[in-house]
Parts: sequence; structure tokens; C-alpha cells
Amino acid sequence: MKISLHYFLKFLFPILGTVLFISACEDQVNLETDRVVTEDNPQPMNFKSGDPFEDAEVFFEFNSTDNDLGLQLFIDNTGWNRLSLRDADGNNNLELKASGPLGALGITELRFESSEPSPEGVLASFPPGDYSVRGKTVDGDKLLSVVEVSHDFLEPAIITPEDGDVVDPGNVVVTWESEGAESVEIIIEDEEEEGIISILVSEDEGELTMPPEYFEAGTEYKLEVISTAENGNKTIIENEFMTNGAAI
Repeated sequence: MKISLHYFLKFLFPILGTVLFISACEDQVNLETDRVVTEDNPQPMNFKSGDPFEDAEVFFEFNSTDNDLGLQLFIDNTGWNRLSLRDADGNNNLELKASGPLGALGITELRFESSEPSPEGVLASFPPGDYSVRGKTVDGDKLLSVVEVSHDFLEPAIITPEDGDVVDPGNVVVTWESEGAESVEIIIEDEEEEGIISILVSEDEGELTMPPEYFEAGTEYKLEVISTAENGNKTIIENEFMTNGAAI
């Protein structure tokens, strides 16, 4: 049977066009349920405005004792399911998408730390400048915060007990000097990491007598002091000390 060009154009071409349109849209709309389907590979979030996250922090943590350094991120906002992080040069360093029940419910807090190959390697990978954090809520609202990332760090705090000191378990006194610190966190843990004391103070220098009930005679403890700078970067120093007397 011969089909004239006029017949093809009049009847078959519109049908073919409809088929092609449906094929192009099938990743986005389920025709049986009329429900929007989330893309498997979502497009980058390039929007330039949005509500700020309730909290968005991007910073480095440098352990001066172990000479390692990692990039850290902390996000807090109610009910988001998309997140991206771009560095000062516009490179996309992170792309997260929650799916299924989690995507519908949404996420609130997220915290992570990068691997720590070397301080020089990490700093070379993440240049200083303004980093953009973008997100979308489960309702489709846009979130955007800009965080300044710096390569400037505080000097390690000067602390006592010093490394290798032997102290009275009933009179453990911690002192610190950390010039310019916005806050200082003091952490003490025993060798089994079962008993931990964590105290956050706002002074950049001071002295604290620790509760004696946390300490046993003849036991090794690790003292860790974390100094946080105004730019958010943290500098850690660690010492180990012993309590005198026979172990109980």
C-alpha cells in the first residue's frame, strides 16, 4: 500500500511528535500516576540567591602534635535534601542528594571531615576565599550561604600538664595560653577512652582545676586543647600525663 506524503504529514507526523515529546519527559513525569519523578543525575544548583542556612561552617582543623590537617563542614537547617559546596574558584567539591523516604523527610544536621594526607596537600586542594553552600528544602525552597575560608591559623596553645608530667590525681590543674582564640576546648580522656572530660571556655588563657572524681592513681591520660580562631579554623595540641600513686 502506498502512503502519500500529504497523508504522512497530516496524520502520522503529529503522532510521531507526541511520542517524541513523551519520551523526552518520561524521566520527569510518570504518566500513569501524574507524579513528578526525581532525576537520577540532578542538574547543578546554579542559583545566586536563597535563604541562608541556619548554620553553615567550612573550616580547617590542624593537629599540631600529629601534623595533620583536614577540611571540615557543618550544616544545620531544617528539612533539606540537596546540598552542594563550591570553592573560591567555582569548583564543585560536594554534591549530595537524599532520595526515597529520606529525601521526602529531609535532613537537618550534617558534619564531615576530609582525609588528611598532609597539611600542604589539603591546603593546596582548597584555596582560600569565599565558598558557597547551596541547598534545597523538601518544599523546593532555595538555600544559599557564603562562607569565607582562610589559610590563617593560631599558634598551638601553651598548656600544662606538659607532656610526660606526673601529677596528683586529686589535684589535676590545666592551664592554657592561646593568644587570639575565640574559644578554647579542653578535653581529657584516659588511656581506655572510657572516661572523658570536655570543657568549652571563651577565655584565651586561664586555669581550671579538674574534678578529682574523674581521675585514678597510676593512670595515663591524654590532654587535648583545641583553639578556635575568629575565622573558624581550629588548632589542636595534645599532651600525655600520668597520675602518681599505685593504680587502683
